[in-house]
Amino acid sequence: ARTLAEHQFQAGRDPTDAAQLSLTAYERALALQPDDFIARFNQVGVPILLVRHALATGQSAQGWLERLAADVQRLQDHVDNPDDVAIQTAHLHMLRSRAELVANRWPAQEIAQAREQLAIALRSDWDRQQALLALSELALAEHPWSQRRQRLNSERLAADLQALSAGLEEMPDFHQLRLSRAALIELAQQAAPDLPWAGLDASEERRLALQGNPLLAHAQLGSTDRTEEGAGDSGQN
Repeated sequence: ARTLAEHQFQAGRDPTDAAQLSLTAYERALALQPDDFIARFNQVGVPILLVRHALATGQSAQGWLERLAADVQRLQDHVDNPDDVAIQTAHLHMLRSRAELVANRWPAQEIAQAREQLAIALRSDWDRQQALLALSELALAEHPWSQRRQRLNSERLAADLQALSAGLEEMPDFHQLRLSRAALIELAQQAAPDLPWAGLDASEERRLALQGNPLLAHAQLGSTDRTEEGAGDSGQN
């Protein structure tokens, strides 16, 4: 059911029913084996998906964010080293950041915590791919929001482009990451043309990504385009 939910989300369809079935299956498994770390770890991916869906469709993500926070806390309680679950903790802070940016609030602490946990996850061979995707999602929410308010941190944008580019050198068929990098390249061309990546062809990057995975035409990435400018805008630190 979780695989179906992920496929539906990628295809731009509502994954809620399949995701709910997946959650129920995980809950039943954990009721029988509460110490099943793999099931508990994978369960966290379901509210992550549902928060992404809510943000992509302009719905309130608060309920699923609360569920995600509770699941991440339970996961942390089952490990001796919190770095072992840094990728799931990073997703929580990244998605909280996205939700705040959609509401026109600058979530400095959430962004800092997300980036701290992502730095840990990026060093893990097991988690690196998902960490790169989460970093791209955060970058595509944070940088356009800042650029619209003429507060773009070009050094951080450069660091994010460097990280995504390094990931694509390792995994050239990581089409979703390539699509995200194309969007960041376009932003660099508009707001930070001196960055070396601004000279890349964003449209060609996008074409290659969609050629590799046509489902990405429906991808929502990390956009905060539904934000109403000026509504509840709080200053960036």
